[in-house]
Amino acid sequence: MISKLNGLVAIVLVLCSASAMATCEESSRSSTGVEEFFVICQAADGPMKYVLTQFISEEVSHGILSFRVGRKGFFCHSDSQDTTCHPSNFGAIPDDDFTSARGFTYRVQSIAGLNPVSRADVSFPRNNRITNDLPCYFAIKGKAITLGINAQDLYGLRDCLILLETELRTR
Repeated sequence: MISKLNGLVAIVLVLCSASAMATCEESSRSSTGVEEFFVICQAADGPMKYVLTQFISEEVSHGILSFRVGRKGFFCHSDSQDTTCHPSNFGAIPDDDFTSARGFTYRVQSIAGLNPVSRADVSFPRNNRITNDLPCYFAIKGKAITLGINAQDLYGLRDCLILLETELRTR
């Protein structure tokens, strides 16, 4: 499980450093033969401001995704046997419609029962198909953004947020 998480962190690090995301800082260290990684990303513009923090070692992983909208977010912990996520007292995810200063309208909802956006300009996954095992879904059609969140894989949302942020920087 931890090696799988290390692979995900490597992807996150590459995406964060290669994209024009608002802010991402990363650091790593090796002490007594143990590799440790720390990543923090912040999206400061747009209606869904968030902070993503993740610590990964060979034995454990801790992550926090905190939305500034409604003080929602969650904390996740992984070890070699299990991953658990705990929502904040205000809920795990913002579930509402938001409008950004740049005119984008965001609709955030559970991925369960969500229908794909027809004729989307961009979507994740690229085939625009929603399955129950997806960590998240997003589609952009004009100035409308649909973000689907899998309640069974909350921390998988980080990948969609990074990809979405990357795509929005090009528009």
